[in-house]
Amino acid sequence: MSKPVLRGTTWYLKRRVPKRYASVEPRPVVWHSLKTDSYGVALQKMAGVWLSYIEGWEACLAGRDGDAAEKFRAAQQLAALRGFQFLSIDSVTQAPLDEVLRRVEATQTADGVPDEVIASALLGVVEAPQLRLSDLVGHVETLAAHDNRFKIANKCACGARLACGLSTI
Repeated sequence: MSKPVLRGTTWYLKRRVPKRYASVEPRPVVWHSLKTDSYGVALQKMAGVWLSYIEGWEACLAGRDGDAAEKFRAAQQLAALRGFQFLSIDSVTQAPLDEVLRRVEATQTADGVPDEVIASALLGVVEAPQLRLSDLVGHVETLAAHDNRFKIANKCACGARLACGLSTI
């Protein structure tokens, strides 16, 4: 782990952006104010700040490629990292104007250019994933697990024995 850098009276995090995230982070080096003049406090804050950068970059990467469920989770995570609740595009259009403007302004990167992935997350363009036929059995078993938790083995359907938490006979 790198050490904090003192600029004037304030400590900063200065780290090189890993190559893995070069496609989602235009800066080669991240400078982030730790908003303290204490070296000890700066050391404590550094790990959390760097972790939030990593989480944000991971969410951006997941939003650029991946299946619909992964993109939706990434959009929710990106919105939360930016301090917003994920809303569908219908909800965003019904929101007050100042809320919409705050979301639009938050889509800008450090160089002032809007980021497409962040914008789609904050403005609700990412659609909730639809249930696929291949995922239907697992989804039904998940739902049935709660209903079947007190049933005995011979009362559960054969396919739902695992969902009931029961062993097969």
